Amino acid sequence: MDRTSQWVSSPDIPADLLIRIAHDVFPLHKSVMVPKCGYIRKVVAAARGGATAAVEIDLSALPGGANAFDKAARYCYGANFEISVRNAAALLCAAAFLDMQPTDGGLARRVEEFLAKVGLRTLPGAVAVLRSCEGLLPVAEEIGVAQRSADAIALRICNEVLFPTRSPPEWWTPELAALSPSSFHKVITALRCRRAEPEVLVAAATAYAELLLAEAKEEASLARENEALRSELARMRAYVSGMQQQSKGSGSSSSWRGKKGGMASSWLRTLSRLNPFKAGIWGKDTSGIVDGKTGAMNSVKPKRRRFSIS
Repeated sequence: MDRTSQWVSSPDIPADLLIRIAHDVFPLHKSVMVPKCGYIRKVVAAARGGATAAVEIDLSALPGGANAFDKAARYCYGANFEISVRNAAALLCAAAFLDMQPTDGGLARRVEEFLAKVGLRTLPGAVAVLRSCEGLLPVAEEIGVAQRSADAIALRICNEVLFPTRSPPEWWTPELAALSPSSFHKVITALRCRRAEPEVLVAAATAYAELLLAEAKEEASLARENEALRSELARMRAYVSGMQQQSKGSGSSSSWRGKKGGMASSWLRTLSRLNPFKAGIWGKDTSGIVDGKTGAMNSVKPKRRRFSIS
């Protein structure tokens, strides 16, 4: 499917660069894409046929797929496109893959500005960014956007605990329910690094465990996992009750502060093993996509690379 008819600035000039991503086709121009994409520049330079020959590149391995490339190409052509909390991480991954780092910062700089000013400034926004990273692994971890999102979530939670902005005080716990176990673990680790109070860790873990238990009830085949979750949830509730009573009696949480490490670690180990969701609910694996089309143009398929954004 042709994805460029509505925004290519020079539709009357024949395309000499064909980008294929799964079933999507992008007829583009080397004169526009080569100066702003280091990866495409290298592929075009290595292609046969000389500078005037048309080149076809298979980018099915691009993080974020056709949607991310569509916006990256729009940036190169100067067309309008939207950056949101749902696509910011994908655009950063795509920019790293395509080596879009000109002197002005390019696409990556625009996305970074969005994250700093908008995307990671609120808890729901930071959760949405981290959740989008789940389908972009391992690239999202290699360029650091996944960890930055988890750190932003931890910061917003700590600020909310100290200076509540909504009621009830723990309104933020359901926000974490959208995360996969691995992303939730990143948030808990970030909270520990910020020395969050034990009750904050307990509230987050309890709410997340309740979500997993509710989902697990729908799957009869997960009876053993259900029982383990019930047991772990009962331990959490008993521990919270004990902390509350002890806190009321002593007027301080210092006497049980040292216990949080062992209990929280035990809960995280159990939660990481007990994932009742069906495969694929938190992410997409596009590694098996293969484009079998061939044509008269020179076709180049990229190898797997590591990325970094300075």
